[in-house]
Amino acid sequence: MSILRFTTSCAALSVAALVATACGGEDPAAGAPDHASAASAADLEVPAPEATVTTPTPAMVMDDDGTAELCLGAVAESYPPQCGGPELIGWDWEEQDSGSYEEEQGTRWGEYAVVGDYDPQEGTFELESAVPAGEWDGEPPEQQMSFSTPCEEPEGGWEILDQELVSEQRMYDTFERAEELEGYAGSWVDQSLNPVQPEDLNDDEDMGDQEHQELAASLNDPEYVIINVRVSADPETAYGTLREEWGGMLCVTEAQYQQAELEQIQQEIMEIDGALSAGVEATTNQLTVEVTYDDGSLESQLHEIYGEGTLRLSSRLVPAEDQ
Repeated sequence: MSILRFTTSCAALSVAALVATACGGEDPAAGAPDHASAASAADLEVPAPEATVTTPTPAMVMDDDGTAELCLGAVAESYPPQCGGPELIGWDWEEQDSGSYEEEQGTRWGEYAVVGDYDPQEGTFELESAVPAGEWDGEPPEQQMSFSTPCEEPEGGWEILDQELVSEQRMYDTFERAEELEGYAGSWVDQSLNPVQPEDLNDDEDMGDQEHQELAASLNDPEYVIINVRVSADPETAYGTLREEWGGMLCVTEAQYQQAELEQIQQEIMEIDGALSAGVEATTNQLTVEVTYDDGSLESQLHEIYGEGTLRLSSRLVPAEDQ
């Protein structure tokens, strides 16, 4: 099973994505309270499925050396793409419709919802059946992240307090200032007050390129943005500090965990066998963790180590009988 590491440039992300998930920087362990060591997290008892499992949504099947793999984690957007996962035993490209996969430079790949037996010790997935993504009729999981503002709407409604302190540059400067706050726990933007929404970009198929670009730019109009910041220290002090930088709409709330603490836990969790990804979610002040398989016991062990509510875990393989 091949292993790939992926990095994302924070500068390339949209405003909402930029501030919703931690993207590294200073040593994440600096100033973070002590928790379990990486070794204790890595030595947790990882469950193995006792029955047939499936992917709740289609997953990439990749074959670049004659051995098919089921890619359950990140997929590099190269051409051909790159990914890795358990060896897919019993896979035969000849049994799949040629229109369900692509082939380039000796690599074949396509997306399929698969059913079979997963063996985490051997790193294999023995295939029972596969449905191409184009024929899959399931429902994708609901998006759980919400960028709403936790502060109550001020009397008289949300409004700009100082127009001279509202601009795109001011917005980015405010986020940089927020990261310097004592107990910084994350930040994001709420764009729900903006009359232009992302779906508007797809409403008119006859929209010209320039009009489309102007509409897309208005999605981050600083006059309609509510900047949200969480701190584990005093939120009133943090609010006053940020008001020196930002005259637009602002919400500062208290968090249980500072970002540095969650980033430390994030690194430890990625040492667990079967861990696929872990990210800091500022809106909920917790980690979102994805693993190859969990029956609930792994999540329980992690809660015992780090505390209930510190993380939310999802499994890329689930019991087939539940689907």
